[in-house]
Amino acid sequence: MKKPMLFLLCLIFLCPYVTFSQNYDQPSEDVGFILDYLKEHKSDFNFQDKDIEQLIVTNEYLSKSTGLTHVYVNQTFEGIKIFNAISSVTIKDDGVVYFSNRFLNNIEAKVNSFSPTQSPVSAIQTLVRHFELGNVQDLIQIERDQNVYKFSDGGISQREIPIELVYVKVDESLKLAWSLIIYNKDNSHWWSARIDALTNEIIEVNDLILSCTFENEHSESDHATKHLDFIHTISAPKSMLVDGGSYNVYPLPTESPNHGNRQIVTNPASVVASPFGWHDVNGAAGADFPIGCGRPGRGTGSGRYQTRGKGARRRSRRRDVPGDSR
Repeated sequence: MKKPMLFLLCLIFLCPYVTFSQNYDQPSEDVGFILDYLKEHKSDFNFQDKDIEQLIVTNEYLSKSTGLTHVYVNQTFEGIKIFNAISSVTIKDDGVVYFSNRFLNNIEAKVNSFSPTQSPVSAIQTLVRHFELGNVQDLIQIERDQNVYKFSDGGISQREIPIELVYVKVDESLKLAWSLIIYNKDNSHWWSARIDALTNEIIEVNDLILSCTFENEHSESDHATKHLDFIHTISAPKSMLVDGGSYNVYPLPTESPNHGNRQIVTNPASVVASPFGWHDVNGAAGADFPIGCGRPGRGTGSGRYQTRGKGARRRSRRRDVPGDSR
């Protein structure tokens, strides 16, 4: 009885502040505002008309406390998504106040094909053979929505197998590929792969389960070379709204000081959690404070903290102090 009551209390507490996000791949009324913004700033990003002609909203999130709507938009070509070409946009009062660009340029000239010659089933079999996952049995197509499929587990996956036709950036080209995930039966690996839809060759494969044994010798490069989706999610290159903050940290995916060195990271704030950066509270020009400040209050002591960096008295937003891992 305690758990349902606790959940209900949490739900009541959160409702005044947050409207839960919607996940969909369809047009949204906010796309109009986004397109107007992109057309106005097309030259700033060297976009061609085709680059922003077909955009799909994949996620939309409204924060009632700030009145900001956070929208994630996937770039497509001829109705086919471009893998990881997802830009984040913040909208307020029917206008764009933040745009973090992850779209590609001149996509029409980079695509290699419009239709696959290899089936989604053959892509699944290719990945199964690559990792020797066993014999595929009773692989059945359960669902299809245009370019998105779902297959049964085939006796080799812990879950049903999602697969989608996408474009993948390879050097300066966009290759048509099948994007799929197979969850190992023992849950030791979740293989996320892009398989060439013309040749059935593996373009890339990532393990969505990151494991590390501290006792074994390895370098930080072993982790840094992993192309994990969550890293792309939190990064925000070419942002139109930045606060100028920089921090000397152990950046993701470095797990600890044993796995790598500190680096200066600039403008790392999340558009969802901190739409105006880490030093501004209202979006007006100029930082409101030069310190990194935690809840519930400024100062020190239990539950309260603040950080100052070099030049804090001069309104600097650079955090570069000696590390102490003791």
